[in-house]
Amino acid sequence: MQKIKLIIALFVFVLMLSVNSVKAGVLIVNLSITGLPAYITTNSFKLSYSCLGCTSVQFYVSKNGGVWNSFGSAMTDASGQVQVTSSQVDEQVAYAFKVVDASGTEAKTETFYDISGPSPVSNYYKDQISGGYKLHWRNPSDSDFAKVIIYRGDTSDFSADGSHSIAEVAGGANSDMTYDEHSPDPNKTYYYAIRALDKAGNSSSLVGDAGTVAGVSTTATTSPSGKVQVLPGEEEQAGEVLPAETEAPQVTAQPSQGVVQGVAQFAKNRTKLTVLILAGLGLVGYLLYRKLRKG
Repeated sequence: MQKIKLIIALFVFVLMLSVNSVKAGVLIVNLSITGLPAYITTNSFKLSYSCLGCTSVQFYVSKNGGVWNSFGSAMTDASGQVQVTSSQVDEQVAYAFKVVDASGTEAKTETFYDISGPSPVSNYYKDQISGGYKLHWRNPSDSDFAKVIIYRGDTSDFSADGSHSIAEVAGGANSDMTYDEHSPDPNKTYYYAIRALDKAGNSSSLVGDAGTVAGVSTTATTSPSGKVQVLPGEEEQAGEVLPAETEAPQVTAQPSQGVVQGVAQFAKNRTKLTVLILAGLGLVGYLLYRKLRKG
């Protein structure tokens, strides 16, 4: 009798182990998508996903909080990429992307496409102070204004590029600003120019002492697409889509499934473990059968 109880206890243990394994198999299914920066300045990039236990995934895009539209082909691999083009990103508005598994699990990322530079600073002038100059200006009122870059040259036609940049000054939009600049040589006359940048890294036209600054037009230089170009030496200011491998994945747990569906999914993804569990159940059942026959 004691042996029968022991075999039954063993049978119950293996059965509970199998059920818990199935539950674990359901809960560990994870789906992640490349995290995009808050602003992007390109509409051609790739989004990556990775998934543990997914059957089939599909990418979707939503523009400015609108409907979700699928793009790209459904994929069944554990990881992959989809190309984003101007067919998905065609206006300077907010975008949301998501990847969805056949079970309904999804992971999202959001960004804002911005290729327009902010307005230039206004009310610029300078006062001479001991050892240099005090610069005055008013930041543009653009809601995405981020900072200004100040340039200095010793001729009126200097090039406002990275080699002449002396400071970056953050501040609020539509705010009056000052900057005390102590010149390298108090006996020389220096000229200044200021450029505004937005949060995406797009730049405005220049405002400063010189009517024309060499190498830079007094209005924003634009590409055919309308994107304000960043000057040489300032490339690090531009917004960009980060490589997939540097992103922290956004993980979403798969929702609970029915027992039958969970068992089927678990068996598909954990074939070897499923075989071992079934073999264990079969062995316990056989031992119980032999014991009962002898008894």
